[in-house]
Amino acid sequence: MTPEGTLERERYRLIVEGPPNWTSFRDFWKIFYDEGAVVVASSYTKVGGLYDRGFRHDPEHPLESLAEYCMGCYTNLNIPSRIDLLEHYIREYQADGFIINSIKSCNSFSAGQLLMMRELEQRTGVPGGFIESDLVDPRYYSQANIKNRLESYFQMLAQRRAGAGQGHSVQVKEAR
Repeated sequence: MTPEGTLERERYRLIVEGPPNWTSFRDFWKIFYDEGAVVVASSYTKVGGLYDRGFRHDPEHPLESLAEYCMGCYTNLNIPSRIDLLEHYIREYQADGFIINSIKSCNSFSAGQLLMMRELEQRTGVPGGFIESDLVDPRYYSQANIKNRLESYFQMLAQRRAGAGQGHSVQVKEAR
């Protein structure tokens, strides 16, 4: 279920790197809904830790547990570790693509994103898309520009799928 209602058809499975735009949140995600794009994993949801990768607080060792938690928060990971994590999600969720949302006011996320995009494309064979906005400053959010970029990206995914003659998703290369 979405704010727009039930998504009738999943066309694309995506991983998103970077925070959403909070000032135009609904308009931003409606672009994905309109295209049948489902975000199956996101780096932003890992800012609070990597619980899906098995981390649990240990009440018997609170300080050590806290240190481990802090080291596992996404924005505390180095770029190679972020790439590895995103690659894992692309493969685990059989993503058709990934979107990098570069955030003007958040260097914790935006540093190294183009390098990450190139490396993920090379490792997985899955195409990345790049958009720019901001977490909280509406001056850095252009609905028309972001919609145009995303629509072009979705057209490329559709053409790629048609060229590959595949149903659900583009095949992901095997891990090295």
